[in-house]
Amino acid sequence: VGTQKAGPFGTIPSNRFVGEPGVDRFQTEQRSIGYAFEKRFSPDWKVRQNLRSASETVDYRNLYMTTLEDDQRTVKRANFSAQQKARIFSADQNLEWNTKFDGLENTLVAGLDYSRAVQQGQNYYGDAPTLDIIAPVYGQTVGQADMYENKRSTLSQTGIYVQDQLKFAGQYLLTAGLRHDHSNIDNQDYIKASQNSQKDAANTGRLGLTWLGPNGLAPYISYATSFRPVIGQSVDGRNFVPEQGKQAEIGLKWAPLNRALLLTGALFDLRKRNVLT
Repeated sequence: VGTQKAGPFGTIPSNRFVGEPGVDRFQTEQRSIGYAFEKRFSPDWKVRQNLRSASETVDYRNLYMTTLEDDQRTVKRANFSAQQKARIFSADQNLEWNTKFDGLENTLVAGLDYSRAVQQGQNYYGDAPTLDIIAPVYGQTVGQADMYENKRSTLSQTGIYVQDQLKFAGQYLLTAGLRHDHSNIDNQDYIKASQNSQKDAANTGRLGLTWLGPNGLAPYISYATSFRPVIGQSVDGRNFVPEQGKQAEIGLKWAPLNRALLLTGALFDLRKRNVLT
């Protein structure tokens, strides 16, 4: 009433502000530092390590309307705020071996990566003064919202992987990869004074074939699976099941000779389960 259809007092302007000046805010600060290291010991051997540490803080406050009263002009409002902090550390290190034999070119990569993410914060909720949506009067006193959530979640994940790429007949690339992940999630609820942990593990992989055709054309086909732990909990305190997926893809890449140009097109079928909504 008043937006999709006119009310008894006409139509409410689309730019009508339903909060309070000086109350609503969204302030975030992000920091990160890291490095990428690569060392070639010989034409055949190379080692890499990529490391990154990052943090983020969020201060969010918002008044929003919830219901329209029977007089068709007074709206109830809620007062919500959140103070959240997040930190993440990740390090990926691998060893690459290149070799040639009997007309074949082979590149083998094996490595280990580790990541740790910590998310902690408090959420607040409370009632706010009502507002006349037709003739608003701002400047009302907004009380302190009550804390209803104070949680900390920590996700640690370690992955071991190996990938081999074989080039044969001078024009075919066969790529195969395997990965094993182990994850651990610790959840702490400071209000309920409760704690729980969840451990998960999965094996994933990928397989692809590319034909290096004439004039820079490269058709390919691939299949891959995925695994991703989900940090946090549902509103009733249940841990989330890790997200899993699988994708089949067929496509064509074209890099015209002597031109700084790459065109790609693909058809793919991607299916996921345990996706949060």
